[in-house]
Formats: sequence, C-alpha cells, structure tokens
Amino acid sequence: MAKAREVVAIKERWEALGATWTERHDCGVGITIWTLNGTELMRRLTGTTLDEELESVRKADAKLTEEVTP
Repeated sequence: MAKAREVVAIKERWEALGATWTERHDCGVGITIWTLNGTELMRRLTGTTLDEELESVRKADAKLTEEVTP
C-alpha cells in the first residue's frame, strides 16, 4: 500500500502544478501519458507493475524537481 500511496501522492502534486494525463490505445495496449506545459513527464503502459510504475514516477518527479528548482 505504501508504494501505491506514493504514486498517488506524486501524481496529485503534478496535478496541483497543472499536469494532465491522456489515455490512448495503440495496437491493443493502453498508454497513459502525463504532460506538464507541453512536456511529457512519463508514459505508463497497460500491464505495468506497481514497482515499474513507481520507478517511472520517481524518475519523472526527480527530473521535474530538477527543472523547477534553481
């Protein structure tokens, strides 16, 4: 549960910053794309495990934090 809560908390912070997500389906695979100010933060594919998603979210959040922090 702690991993899932961390993913949710990070995504909620992104939304507070103005990030949005869209979902599309290509070749039977669902793809969720998170963007902020026209820049892609991350992609999540159908079937991604929680551990894989957490790793992607953490990487995207670190990159976002690096860009925002002077």
